[in-house]
Amino acid sequence: MKRTLWILLTIFALTLAACGPAVAPTPTVAPPTPTVAPTPVPPTPTKAALDVKAVVDRFLSGIPDKYYTVGTVEALKDMLAAGNVVLVDVREPNEYAEGHIPGAVNIPIRTLAKNLDKLPKDKPVVV
Repeated sequence: MKRTLWILLTIFALTLAACGPAVAPTPTVAPPTPTVAPTPVPPTPTKAALDVKAVVDRFLSGIPDKYYTVGTVEALKDMLAAGNVVLVDVREPNEYAEGHIPGAVNIPIRTLAKNLDKLPKDKPVVV
């Protein structure tokens, strides 16, 4: 149970770290039609996109080797094929319906703590 809880808390922390605060769009007002041609303005540099792979790699590199990790996609495929693991998809139901790994169980992250009893105690759980 401690291992499952640790895995779930780790995934929850990763999810929260990957999700930035929501920013409401700023309404825009159409500028008046200029009578004089405007001076070209060089484009403003935009903030670099979040490199999710780098964030995940940095997080995973802090976990001791073989400590509650699957390792590779191939290892997960092998575990799923052998039927000795339960895969939990923590996305919202509409996201899950758009596509998911066959055999994955959908338990949204916001309800995960309330549904821990649905997770098996005799098999590893991959979130």
